[in-house]
Amino acid sequence: MERRLFIKTLAASLLLPSALPAQAKQTGRWLNLKRPQSSEVLSVVYKRNGVLDERAYRQICHVMRDVKADQASVIDVRLLDIMDGIRVALTQAGVLNPTFLVHSAFRTWQTNREVGGALRSYHMKGQAVDFHIPGVPTDVLFSWMKQVKFHEGVGMGFYGGTPNWMHLDSRDIGRTVIWEG
Repeated sequence: MERRLFIKTLAASLLLPSALPAQAKQTGRWLNLKRPQSSEVLSVVYKRNGVLDERAYRQICHVMRDVKADQASVIDVRLLDIMDGIRVALTQAGVLNPTFLVHSAFRTWQTNREVGGALRSYHMKGQAVDFHIPGVPTDVLFSWMKQVKFHEGVGMGFYGGTPNWMHLDSRDIGRTVIWEG
């Protein structure tokens, strides 16, 4: 899809971002995840009618584990819901089966230290993910999320380079932090 058309379509499809969670509750919430470091791929419905599917949730926690330490942890369901909202929005904008390429999610304190993560990184709490979505310009997604104030209580960071990637974390409601680095 042409970049300019994609931006317009994304913006037009998301004029009412607050409607996304209600729609997701009616149809279920799911994620398409790919973990390049471990070659894992997962497409799973993790909530139906607002009820968490424990088996699907455990699968997500496994894929989003600290791959280096091979250690899983609980992943904040609010983070998953934010990711599902992004998936819904991208689908409405014409992106077929948006897949999150997860570069980093849960980290042990040792892995976090080795990669130069923040001392109180949300990754160590299972509340953060670094990702990009193939076919979706990360800078466009980041700009859109800033403009529509996609969710309250998130941390969003955009990192250029190859590939571009985005940091997303779930924080206390009302506390939103945005940065580029």
